[in-house]
Amino acid sequence: MSNSNLHMVQHTSIRAIEELIEEFPFSIVIYQKDLQIRIANKSAESLPNVFYQSEEIKQQVRRCFNQENNAEEHIQVIDGHKYIQFFYMSELELVSVLIMDDYITEYEKYKSESMDLKAIFETSYDVMYVSDGEGNTIRASSACLELWGKKRTN
Repeated sequence: MSNSNLHMVQHTSIRAIEELIEEFPFSIVIYQKDLQIRIANKSAESLPNVFYQSEEIKQQVRRCFNQENNAEEHIQVIDGHKYIQFFYMSELELVSVLIMDDYITEYEKYKSESMDLKAIFETSYDVMYVSDGEGNTIRASSACLELWGKKRTN
């Protein structure tokens, strides 16, 4: 493949990545080999400047570029951020940094609320039934199942 064709393929791939990452509910910053930011989604706009200037972030990005393959690295805490992942995309010569603090927090909140809702459905004496717009059962309380003479299947 000629250099110009390779450049065109990379440009097309990067444009696709730009469109894709806007949909993610967490911050994504993509670095070039010179440690300049190539792409950042809207969620990343809320990150403080200190994050972008962090020597720890830059060190991890450099480390990813030194990998031989599409490496993935997990970091626990950098500048107060708990959930950070680094991915090296060798075919594009880019490193993506995913900051998932808010996403993980929201997921944990959703999981907790879901468990609470399940407990209510399991222990309530009230008949509760939830269906979708097509009449498919989403959830039924234990009292509802007992009234219908049904057994719970998981």
